[in-house]
Amino acid sequence: MGKLYNTDIVAWAEEQAAFLRRGEWSSLDIANLAQEIEDVGKKRAARTEQPAGRSAEPIAQVAVPAWVARQALAFHHDSSAALDRA
Repeated sequence: MGKLYNTDIVAWAEEQAAFLRRGEWSSLDIANLAQEIEDVGKKRAARTEQPAGRSAEPIAQVAVPAWVARQALAFHHDSSAALDRA
């Protein structure tokens, strides 16, 4: 699943957004998506720590609402647990 992430990050982001919009939780690249969400948070936190009068360099980000990420991770967890019980 991470192949597109490693070769074309823009296409990967568009694909992940489409999966989220359609609710295709099992199609999500959970590991890389979680990493990108963490990175967005860290970058935003770093910008708020910038001295007054200095702006952080603009960063292209993949913004995913936290509730969507939680749903995707919960679905992934529930699916894994179901497989363990099978």
